Amino acid sequence: MKKHHKTLTKSFILIFFIFSCNSEKQQRNELNVPNVTKQKKSTKEKNEKKGIEQIADYQRDIRMPIGAEKSDYKKGYLLEAYNKAKNAAKNSGNSKNLVATFIDRGPANVPGRTRDIAIDPTDNQRWFVGTVGGGVWLTEDGGTTWSSVTDNKIPNLATSTVVISPQDKNTLYAGTGEPFGNLGAIGGSGVFKTIDGGANWTQLNGTATFGDVGRIIMNPNDKDNVLIATNSGIYRTTNGGANWTQTYSGGNVQDLDATSGDFNILYGSVNSVGIVKSTDAGATWSLTFNVSTVNGNHDRIETDISEVDTDVVILCAYSPSGGTQSPTTDLYISRDAGASFTNLTSTGTVDRRDLVGGQGWYDNIVLAHPFDENIFYVGGVELFKVVVDPVDESFIASEMAATNQNSNLNQINTNVHVDHHGLVAIEAAEPNPNAEFRLILATDGGIHTTALDTDPGTVANSWTDAVNGKNSTQFYGADKRNGSDDYLAGAQDNGSWLTFNDNTTATSDYTRAFGGDGFECIWHYDNPEDFIVTSQ
Repeated sequence: MKKHHKTLTKSFILIFFIFSCNSEKQQRNELNVPNVTKQKKSTKEKNEKKGIEQIADYQRDIRMPIGAEKSDYKKGYLLEAYNKAKNAAKNSGNSKNLVATFIDRGPANVPGRTRDIAIDPTDNQRWFVGTVGGGVWLTEDGGTTWSSVTDNKIPNLATSTVVISPQDKNTLYAGTGEPFGNLGAIGGSGVFKTIDGGANWTQLNGTATFGDVGRIIMNPNDKDNVLIATNSGIYRTTNGGANWTQTYSGGNVQDLDATSGDFNILYGSVNSVGIVKSTDAGATWSLTFNVSTVNGNHDRIETDISEVDTDVVILCAYSPSGGTQSPTTDLYISRDAGASFTNLTSTGTVDRRDLVGGQGWYDNIVLAHPFDENIFYVGGVELFKVVVDPVDESFIASEMAATNQNSNLNQINTNVHVDHHGLVAIEAAEPNPNAEFRLILATDGGIHTTALDTDPGTVANSWTDAVNGKNSTQFYGADKRNGSDDYLAGAQDNGSWLTFNDNTTATSDYTRAFGGDGFECIWHYDNPEDFIVTSQ
């Protein structure tokens, strides 16, 4: 997220309470606010529910009959109700009544939570990104300009994952919903497909009932062969989504990875269960890493497979009640295609870092280095480069996209937003004698990039934002200034923002009013120079 240091010339009232870990670290230091994270609450804290938790309870309760223990709403009920209303209106000749006109009022400089990135294999300047509050966005110039390809085209914009076919750059699949357990999660409506680069989308049959979709993988040699990971398991299609088969039902699957050069060899990460492996392109699965026999304490696990040596598989496991090498993080490596895994050990006290920042259930990513099987990247609150010694399977972790979350670390890239959800490497065009590549990072603050380098992102100020014009913020609350075309809004993990120009459009930059998680806000009706914002 770009930092704006404009001084407001108008007077205002400000109310704030307790900051979450998502408030900007600089502001937290200035105000001497303790570092409160998103990690799961203690028993005492659970008994003292905050406002957002009370709202979550209320939303759950209104979907249950009185006295019931769980909701009887079917998965995909919102889309089903919409389709019923649409058909009824069509039959009565009043279908236009279901069409609403929305006018984009920005902001153009507050991009919001982004979870996935898909790079066009034929054009490394053309990226599709999945945003949780704003659908799928496209850039064709490497992040300089953006356009939405899903606004007014699909009924659910909560996009957690998007993939593009290496066979056909205009065939994409987008998965909706967040199966990660955050209170600010937006529910999904299944999987959507485009065959014309986003001009038109189709909701794939039955997928609204599968649950929230966290990952999609596609056979690089067959764009009709696709697998999706949801909170109810793994589903597979071989005919482009016309029909689906559930091939795994053992838990909430939050990650899927395919072996480069052999789509038969797949790995799936099952929350609190472990890693399942397929050797037949996802038709069947077997447990190859069992949490209960290793640590017994692993929650969400993220995986990646080295392209240099496809027998090397990396695991980053969130360990909520204690990891072996850090408070909440365990790293594992397999050098025999998942037959066995070794728990990596830290080489010294200074390097025994909590790599996922205590909230790996929410933000947890791992990416293998494109040219070295003993290097990989781990992201949580911050981003780390991890170098493994293959002799004793020890590791050294160095901070890359830092936000100074840990006081003993140097703050080297202050413009990178906390909370990291997606990471991809783009290799330089061949010939590439220097093995250069660049990193593209998706965070709660949008998209951040490095330049081409043999060791990208590891020196000060080597990351840049690619966020302007990607209007995809998730807002919790908003208000309008009386008698003026100005707006005040509280954004998830992006603070509170407002305009004062009486001419707010889709391209307007807003002025930052306060940090943290921006929630409800209100503009004084009779005195428009006064307003109140709130922060977690």
